[in-house]
Amino acid sequence: MSTDCLEAFLVACEVPPRDRTVWFDAWLRVRQAALARQEADGREELKQLESVVADNDRGQVSQETAVRMLRKASFDDTRERYRRFEAPWTVECMQCTATLRIRLSDVVLAQASCPECPKLTEHVREAWTELLTDRHPCRRS
Repeated sequence: MSTDCLEAFLVACEVPPRDRTVWFDAWLRVRQAALARQEADGREELKQLESVVADNDRGQVSQETAVRMLRKASFDDTRERYRRFEAPWTVECMQCTATLRIRLSDVVLAQASCPECPKLTEHVREAWTELLTDRHPCRRS
């Protein structure tokens, strides 16, 4: 619900203008709590995704694996060291040499692409599919 919708609701319910501030404050608190929950859920989903592609018992992606994944997606890590799965990482496109900031989590989800290059090649998507389906055959239920 937007503030305009809330305003229309309060007008329809004949709430006096001086009493509407309480309603707007409550609406903001609820909205902030909902956004905080969404952020927490998103962080948990990223942790789960990282554990799927992780190469160690801690469920984290190592520098070496991160670089391998990055290069498989046609990016190079010459600009900056890998820090963590959800952290922005300065990389270079291997096709056009454009510099950009991406997250390894976006690379794994095939959501990172170079805006300078007109297309993400199908072989990169196929390689990611193969990597994610064959990464840990023993973990399957």
